[in-house]
Amino acid sequence: MKYCIDFNKNNIPSDIDEINIQYDKILSLEALTKLNNEQNKRFNICFNEENATLENVKKILDLNNKNFYLKFIKRTPEIDKIKETYKDIKLFFDIKANTWSTFIGLVNYRVTDIYITELLGFELDKISKIAKNNNIQIRTFPNIAQTSWTDNNDITKFWIRPEDISIYEPYIDVCEFYGDINNFNIYYKIYKKDKKWFGNLKEIIIDLQENLDSRFIIPEFAQKRTRCGCRCLKGDNCKLCYEIIDLSKSLEKANLIVTKKKKEEEEERNG
Repeated sequence: MKYCIDFNKNNIPSDIDEINIQYDKILSLEALTKLNNEQNKRFNICFNEENATLENVKKILDLNNKNFYLKFIKRTPEIDKIKETYKDIKLFFDIKANTWSTFIGLVNYRVTDIYITELLGFELDKISKIAKNNNIQIRTFPNIAQTSWTDNNDITKFWIRPEDISIYEPYIDVCEFYGDINNFNIYYKIYKKDKKWFGNLKEIIIDLQENLDSRFIIPEFAQKRTRCGCRCLKGDNCKLCYEIIDLSKSLEKANLIVTKKKKEEEEERNG
């Protein structure tokens, strides 16, 4: 699993894989090149609707740096023109794919990366297969409970516990973090380094409403959710996630913490 955070000149983890940097925040192209040479990371140059022009894109591409990728807010005629002018351009969109039609549309546009959110997070086995066949990276935000309808039960929202990162690793290539940029390094440590949270998940997962103590949730919770299709919202009798959460409440009352075997912990530490 790779990790990406927004650029913060005062605090960039030395081992972060990718950095998002706004085009209008770049002090100079020389400074960008110098920063990249020092960090040796992938940089996603993010354009807004106003500065996403052929001229500005050319300035970045003229640097001829294989670690620079271009990220645009959405598809526009100007972006189509840019893509037609530079056939091999490495670009992707800030569009969050929450339906199959959006996902397939982005695949056909030949982007390098696609953000997967909401219900598509429950079909990662199918999503990942298509993405890999098209050399596309799947990206997501693990620290926000995602849904198109805010009143939905937390169990039917897409989110990822730090403990479950290894379960999602076969399907997701890059994790980004949602919320206050000043907290990104904290999230990075929790998800990348610690891979666990000893307490209420509401403290680290935005828009999670229910009190869920991560210490009492069994791994099967995530294993099923990667491919269940959220059948419970479609009239199916599947209630496994609800049953696992009920079990966690019982384990919490009995103070029986779910732990991993030492072998599993060693494998996660070693990547």
